[in-house]
Amino acid sequence: MPGAISVLIVEDDEGISALMRGVFEDEGFRVRSALSGEQGLELLADEAPDVIVLDLMLPGMSGMTFLEHIRSDGHQTPVVITSALRGGKQLADGAGAAFVAKPFDLEQLIRAVRSATT
Repeated sequence: MPGAISVLIVEDDEGISALMRGVFEDEGFRVRSALSGEQGLELLADEAPDVIVLDLMLPGMSGMTFLEHIRSDGHQTPVVITSALRGGKQLADGAGAAFVAKPFDLEQLIRAVRSATT
């Protein structure tokens, strides 16, 4: 959809990823998803989204390592971090990212993504 907000979901839990994808698509967003930080980097190289929804606890490359990597490459794409990790909000704040705690309220997540793109 032209003009639609594009979202890249980087989330290793397939169920959570599918849930987010469905909710974002129902809201009219264009969505791509990755199950690892490495896969997220590949998708990001193809097309920069309007916003990235990023889990902190990923296999292999952590969410914070992913974020550090994209920032060092010059990507200033807004990021919304989702995590159940204690201290996740402080990590997000320190990285200049929005934060939504897991388990999240879907409306809160949608608001955070919309807010990140304005």
